[in-house]
Amino acid sequence: CLALSLIVIMRESDFRALILLNLFGIFICIINVYRHNFSKRSLRLLTHIFFTLPIVLLFLSITIGLNPFRLLDDSIFSSFSLGNETIKMAGDSRSYFYSEIYNHLCKYKALLWGTTPGIGYETSLANVDNDFYEMLKVGRIDTEIGILEFFHYGGLINVALLLFFFLTFVKNVFKRSKNYFSYVVCVYVAFRWFFLFMEGDIIMYMQWISLFIVMGLFCNHNMLDMTDNELKATMKYHFRKGFN
Repeated sequence: CLALSLIVIMRESDFRALILLNLFGIFICIINVYRHNFSKRSLRLLTHIFFTLPIVLLFLSITIGLNPFRLLDDSIFSSFSLGNETIKMAGDSRSYFYSEIYNHLCKYKALLWGTTPGIGYETSLANVDNDFYEMLKVGRIDTEIGILEFFHYGGLINVALLLFFFLTFVKNVFKRSKNYFSYVVCVYVAFRWFFLFMEGDIIMYMQWISLFIVMGLFCNHNMLDMTDNELKATMKYHFRKGFN
């Protein structure tokens, strides 16, 4: 897994979201290897940080005009060279989505409940001189940003329900679970919430499917009641059974 993540980072270095996902995967591996350095309390804190950080950044953006998508600008991490190619890690390609969705919902007075995917929003991309963008002139449906799609389709109520769903899952795991791995899963779920503010449009692909499979497994009381050794033995048994 580590080798594959490093290969992806090197080969897809101009895809910032993919780099972030793979760096997080490496971080999860580090937690599992050096688990004696990461207590249940520290994992709970990390989980809450991932849940809180995007809300704090959004609040700062509204109140003082901070643009979190431009934090890398003019920094040593804004670009780097890979062979003969210069990879640009900075550059804001997201904040206009937030403005367009917000203006769209204000136009229809639907900040609370959204307008569903049936009503597309006006986008600046429709002004691009290309036949491909002709369809965008009647309104764009997707935003490429998961949390904005929840906001667009169901307003603040939809976003609040999603956050409540994630928080309820995490609270139940930290309260009931007897195995360490489930705490790591909580960090993963919280990171997925954090990542929704940058990417993760709502389509049925493996990132979403695997997220809900994992959450479903750790909503099971039998999984939560297992110790780490019991969980490890159970997983080994099912893997062997599956291969046979």
